[in-house]
Amino acid sequence: PEMALSCFFVAVAAILAGPPPPIVPAAMPKLILGPENAFGLFGVGVSGGGANDARALLDEQALAGDPSSGKGGNVVTDWFMGYVTWYYQPECGQGEGVTAVIDLGSPHLISDIYAQHKNGAVVGQISVLANSPFDETAVWTVLVNTSQNAQKQTTAPPWVCGGWGWATPWCGWNISKTGVLGRYITVQAIQGFDLGEVVVYGKQASPPPPPPPPSPPWRAPLMGPFIGINSFVTEPLARQTAAGSIREYHDFSWDEGDGDKCFPSESAKFNPDYSGFDSDDFYNRTSSAGIKTHVCLQGRPTCQYASNASTSGDKCVDDNSVLGTARTSDPRSYSQIAGHLFQMAARWGRKSVPDTSLRLAAGQPKLTGVGWVEGLEVRNEPNGGWHGRDPFMSPAEHAALLSACFDGHESTLPALTGIRNADPSMLVSMGGLSGATQVALDYVKVMRLWFQHFRKDGKFAADVLNFHFYCNDDQTSKGASPEECMFEEVALNLSAWRDANEPTLQVWLTEFGYDTSPRSPNLAPAYGSFDAEDVQGMWLIRTYMYLAAARIDRAHMFMLANVVDDGGTKFQTSGLTQDKEHAYTPKKSWYFVATMSSVLANTTCAGPLTRKDDLRIAKCVRVQSLGGASVVVVAWMATKTGQSLSTQLDLGGTTAKTATLIELWPNSTVGNQKAVPVASGAVTVTVSEMPIFVAVGVDPVPQSGPVPPITPAPAADCEGLPVGLSCANSTSGPTGNFIMCPDGTTEECPDGGICMDHHNGTISCVADPTSPCTGKPLGLFCTDAPTQPGWPDSYVECPGVLTRYCPIETPKCSQVGTTINCGPR
Repeated sequence: PEMALSCFFVAVAAILAGPPPPIVPAAMPKLILGPENAFGLFGVGVSGGGANDARALLDEQALAGDPSSGKGGNVVTDWFMGYVTWYYQPECGQGEGVTAVIDLGSPHLISDIYAQHKNGAVVGQISVLANSPFDETAVWTVLVNTSQNAQKQTTAPPWVCGGWGWATPWCGWNISKTGVLGRYITVQAIQGFDLGEVVVYGKQASPPPPPPPPSPPWRAPLMGPFIGINSFVTEPLARQTAAGSIREYHDFSWDEGDGDKCFPSESAKFNPDYSGFDSDDFYNRTSSAGIKTHVCLQGRPTCQYASNASTSGDKCVDDNSVLGTARTSDPRSYSQIAGHLFQMAARWGRKSVPDTSLRLAAGQPKLTGVGWVEGLEVRNEPNGGWHGRDPFMSPAEHAALLSACFDGHESTLPALTGIRNADPSMLVSMGGLSGATQVALDYVKVMRLWFQHFRKDGKFAADVLNFHFYCNDDQTSKGASPEECMFEEVALNLSAWRDANEPTLQVWLTEFGYDTSPRSPNLAPAYGSFDAEDVQGMWLIRTYMYLAAARIDRAHMFMLANVVDDGGTKFQTSGLTQDKEHAYTPKKSWYFVATMSSVLANTTCAGPLTRKDDLRIAKCVRVQSLGGASVVVVAWMATKTGQSLSTQLDLGGTTAKTATLIELWPNSTVGNQKAVPVASGAVTVTVSEMPIFVAVGVDPVPQSGPVPPITPAPAADCEGLPVGLSCANSTSGPTGNFIMCPDGTTEECPDGGICMDHHNGTISCVADPTSPCTGKPLGLFCTDAPTQPGWPDSYVECPGVLTRYCPIETPKCSQVGTTINCGPR
């Protein structure tokens, strides 16, 4: 960082030596701009102490007035991203760090730029770029350093815009009377500062680029796989079947563990993997159960960070030496993960590759093209800045990583890299972004600009745009309902951007959810007659329905099982079931989601919701080639007051005489069903904040009752052994070790005893007849064991068999009752 700043200051000194030139009125008209023209290039959100993001530079254009003629206004909002140090540690000349981008929408001739600043020093750079924020050379740039203290005294190094701040809020640059041709203006912060507003003068040079060619209309997803959950390979299939798809967190180090080399010399293990788990079996079972599995690859293998475990959570670069340099935005820095994803796609995708393309450890079965995995996700929450700069990925860095992993950066990386080079049909998802706000959309927008600039095909190197979003009142006390946090509006913003810019891509929301612990800041709070499990379940169901209405293609709630049932921190109790220690016993929400899945599995729920005051109604229609209800109407009250309403629900012109009302019900995977009369194509029902389903074309079925408990599978070492305790004798004879089945935990007999097996799940620990303590009371006893030449005598501490030795100075052991004396020989 020090070198980067010194590099910057040298440049300032060279360019800005001498007094600044006088400012003259702008040569061209003020451009009409708004906050929609601004976005952040670095992909970070406003941190503690910050004010507003890049949109604040263009949000008060009318109030800003005409600063070039001395009529600049005093704006209110400021652009300031906060006090996180690594936000402002760029490589000199590399364009890293906090940067605001102003997109004029088309090439313009730019004559003048003005900016308002109120107090403190500004250390940054303003540039005009012709074609992209990633242009290597700017058509115009100015380095700015206004080191001025509260007494209006200037400090070294040189500064521009005399009096900018306390005395003169507006500063301007007369660039050219004829204008410089550019589309993008960037404002880079070398250190934290605030700017109130930017005013640009110029005129359009050419029209905006044409819109993308029309794409086929969006197709609503089948609700079966749309209803998804986050899960782990260790969780039981009998619980995962509550949903139609799972997003599975998969550690890179499971497949490339200790001792393995990275691509191109990797020796991958999948069956079993380096952790001992059989991934093949897991994906085969989920696929056979009709569950679509999406694998999220996360973490780093040890071959990337070697002995420096502190970098295990950093960016998945081939070489740690590139961290902190511009090479983290180069696809060539990610060949190792791109090579491993090729292996995953070749194994679990739908297309077979030659055995010579497989990079497997000895003894691994050579599988390829088995079709058990639907898609691969490249990293999880790459924009998470809570661990610092090296783990955080800017949009440019994640785009470079994704381009490498998608197709080997258009097959320019070494052979056998890239998911699509193994299986052209495999779904590829960008890493799920933390947050689904405008900042996250800006992140995607910058990634798109990177792809357009650095890929010859200009293609967004993914099939899925991926976001996470959690509803919290204030991030400290409790969760908020999906209506309170405007979940539908948030999702509509995402799908609207997709429709306008990348209409062939899918939009997934792969993390959302609520905790049930009263100590969690993400709590679904009990109220009225609803306990926390009721509220968690009904808010999840309502969220799924809002996401379907908002044209989202897949929704995965977080997550299947609690981390720990009595946990109070965020996400520890967000599961649909209890934790492993409590055998994944379903909570109410598990039954609610299972019911929703069974009712809506063969339908699509496209189209906006019907709104009648607080009442919300969704209409889902069966896909003709599938079975089940022809129409399902879902209804709920969008409130948090315990209100209910007796109302008529239109069933879409059905001529049926009865319909089936399905209520969400604890301990039933099909809810509580009953027939209700249909009159003039409608039913009269009572709707509450707990959603109900009204299905046409199916008869009521009885409640399922609670699902069977999960019986843990016995550990491998317990094969053939009874439940309980068994001796773990070795081939060399009896030992003191025993095993507890079915979990496989091993223990050791106390006091050096040996295990005697009764072969009925019980054992006894008895004295070892060969032990030097046999027949002796508690105490210390000299042994008869011969010692090596020059060694002192040994003794044992009974009843254990711990052997000790006399000191070298007094090596002879003599027995004195139940203790010993060490003296000269």
